[in-house]
Amino acid sequence: MVFTSAIFLYAFFPTTLLVYYLLPRKFQNAFLLLASYVFYAWSVPKYLVLILISTLIDYVCVLWMVRTSKPTKIPLFLSICCNLGLLGFFKYYGFFLENVNPILKSLDLGGLPVWNLVLPVGISFYTFQSMSYTIDVYRGRVKPTSHLIDFACFVALFPQLVAGPIVRYVDIAQQLRERKPDLSVFTVGTWFFMMGFSKKVLLANQVGILADKAFALAQPQLLDSWVGLLGYTMQIYFDFSGYSDMAIGLGLMFGFRFPFNFDSPYQAQSITDFWRRWHMTLSTWFREFVYIPLGGNRHSQGRTMFNLVATFFLSGLWHGASWNFVIWGLYHGTFLLLERAFRHRGGLWERLPRWPRQLLILVIVMLGWVVFRAPDMNQALNYYQGLLGLHGYGPLTLIAFWHDHAPLFFLPLATLIALLGRNSNHLSETIRPHSMWWVFLLFLLACIELSNQGYNPFLYFQF
Repeated sequence: MVFTSAIFLYAFFPTTLLVYYLLPRKFQNAFLLLASYVFYAWSVPKYLVLILISTLIDYVCVLWMVRTSKPTKIPLFLSICCNLGLLGFFKYYGFFLENVNPILKSLDLGGLPVWNLVLPVGISFYTFQSMSYTIDVYRGRVKPTSHLIDFACFVALFPQLVAGPIVRYVDIAQQLRERKPDLSVFTVGTWFFMMGFSKKVLLANQVGILADKAFALAQPQLLDSWVGLLGYTMQIYFDFSGYSDMAIGLGLMFGFRFPFNFDSPYQAQSITDFWRRWHMTLSTWFREFVYIPLGGNRHSQGRTMFNLVATFFLSGLWHGASWNFVIWGLYHGTFLLLERAFRHRGGLWERLPRWPRQLLILVIVMLGWVVFRAPDMNQALNYYQGLLGLHGYGPLTLIAFWHDHAPLFFLPLATLIALLGRNSNHLSETIRPHSMWWVFLLFLLACIELSNQGYNPFLYFQF
């Protein structure tokens, strides 16, 4: 089930919200847990067992951990191995076979068995959330809970279950125990949901059609390549930030405050700045649980460089079981190393005006999206050739296609908003009940448009 579907919008969500507020406070977490399981199991019920396994493992491991006066590492190790084992098997087993079986067959050793595994939706998100609870308890950053229902509700909470933002238990531990209805908070949550819904339907879906058409061209020419890449650049931002806005809004309507996930990333002045703004909860997770435990920047420059590259290697691999994602992660890690090596106050980069810096960083990020979007490296290289004009400089053939499907202004509109506009986090600070009419009109327009759309993917569901 997705947020931008009729079954969610007109049945599941209003029913869940109504029953939630009719129930006494002591039953609300249990009801949210049940609703979240229904939400997740709607398409593939059998994978619900994976959430149950991950939840029970971490709950039991923490109870085992705190039975002694000093937390022991054995349950921590067990929790990490089980969570990463589940994630690794379902997400990376096929990728592992693709690389290992040819080697084994070349040595006449046969090959490992091949299973057609379907990637469980959201497994990369909820395993990270559940595992972070065990680690934070071990570090003494949060007190363990003895209430299984509360902990299971945290792991499976449907607003952010399948595509984030990645919420740590320490972020909402108190909210799980104590929440009170607040009309002003509910109003802000409604605004966030309508804003995210509008971004997804009116911007991401529109430019996404154009991006898919461009990346499907056998030999994209210069103009088609750049317009299609700009389309994908805007699609992935408005798609994912729109989902995050909806998740934050739904959380607020149920009394939870989730962390923000995007801070105008295409307005960044450096790659370092970009990663402070893009998918902020994932960046925080990797910094807290990978980069800093590896040593961070506390050791030699060489060790710091290794830690940074290792972190972005794993970040790329987290996004998908493909060498494309690994290369994408290393691509960003390389630019971060270059910034660290040549960064100094008063340097040439610091003396450049804001706009040249922002546009250059945008182009660097866009070039990285090619390998992220392409299904394999051969197609990525083919697309890069198109960007260089090696397939020709012909007219923009996508114009004819786009005239038949969507108004021409969507791509420049999305680009202007991403480069110049204030993001949802900042706009939400000025929310007043009497000033919500324009967001409500956008939401109504998005609902009407959604009824006419056959194209409605969520890009980060594949991760």
